[in-house]
Amino acid sequence: AKDTDQACATAEAGVCGLRNLGNTCYMNSGLQCVLATPTILQFFLNFGAASAQSPSTKDSSGKENDQLTKSKSNLGFALTKSFSSLAKKIYSGKYSVIKPVSFKETLSSSHSQFKGYRQHDCQEFLTLLLNSIHEQLVHIAPPSKGGPLSECTSME
Repeated sequence: AKDTDQACATAEAGVCGLRNLGNTCYMNSGLQCVLATPTILQFFLNFGAASAQSPSTKDSSGKENDQLTKSKSNLGFALTKSFSSLAKKIYSGKYSVIKPVSFKETLSSSHSQFKGYRQHDCQEFLTLLLNSIHEQLVHIAPPSKGGPLSECTSME
């Protein structure tokens, strides 16, 4: 049963372990910390694919920003979507343990330094994760506010 997610009839939403994939305890502990942050958690539990389909590629003057368009097409929203999917799975109340293979694969394809299963620094992982998600989300206008999400995702 160690090769799959462990469904459990008595599982509670959010009370879910992450199985190590090699030496990925740095990633698992970082993910657990971020997902225990209520504001971040609520945002990603409510995050939908439609939210990430058409980011604004216009600069502050309203003109198309070719550099931003290029970076958005290269970066996409893969890591953000994968993080959101993982959050939804952890808080589904269906599992006691999850093997975060899909998230790890997305992380590795987005950031080559995390390919493989060797040990890394948790703080470096968290910095990269939060900065990547910030860059992917900063230009999306939330339906209720009409402006960019920079207030919600800024590390400043």
